[in-house]
Amino acid sequence: MKKNDNGLDNHLLNFIESIRANDPKKVNCSISDGALVAKIAHMGNISYRAGEKLFWDSTSDIFTNNTVNENYITNKYHNGHNLPLY
Repeated sequence: MKKNDNGLDNHLLNFIESIRANDPKKVNCSISDGALVAKIAHMGNISYRAGEKLFWDSTSDIFTNNTVNENYITNKYHNGHNLPLY
């Protein structure tokens, strides 16, 4: 990779190339790895916005701080609307 390359652009191009080739083995970063990296980045952002050190319960996929979960993980719907549970 060159010094001025954009990593996000490189990942996007690689993803598109693998789709065009119809070959998931061509993807440099798996979907599950990408999802994990995104989750960790969101954890950092939430911790920063909450202004405190947070702990993640990987079994439940939530923080151990219920207030933070309510403010940053749970969606707040308006006018009595709720997300239907399946």
